[in-house]
Amino acid sequence: MLFNKLAFWITLLIWLTVLVLLLTGSKYLLLDWGGIPSGTILTWAGLICLPLSIYFGSQPLRESQSFGFRVIRKFFVATVVIALAWGVVAYFLAGNWSFNFAPKEEFVGSTQAYHYFYLYTVVALGMSILLLFWLSTFIFLLKRRQK
Repeated sequence: MLFNKLAFWITLLIWLTVLVLLLTGSKYLLLDWGGIPSGTILTWAGLICLPLSIYFGSQPLRESQSFGFRVIRKFFVATVVIALAWGVVAYFLAGNWSFNFAPKEEFVGSTQAYHYFYLYTVVALGMSILLLFWLSTFIFLLKRRQK
């Protein structure tokens, strides 16, 4: 119980910090951490922490054995796996850790590769938001049914 609460607050704090840094365009996003821009690492951490904070913050999701919650848990696992792979997939698409794309004939780092990068990022973030919506709707319906 204590682990879940602590994990929830840590992942939520990381996600909110990343969100604020990205929305404000902070200069800290441009710092170099061993050849990798801090913005890349922070965005990657944010994509991972969003579904984890939802998971650790929802006791019914973690503990319920109902069919609906089991399905949602499987989606959470998929979302975390997609988020974990995001940085590596993006690196292979861009050919660099800055995720810079430019018009060129070869695929890696091209504008065509950017479209796949963009799609992958939207899917990773979109799945987290969709899961949050499903979970909140499911919990609302569950509480309504109990009344």
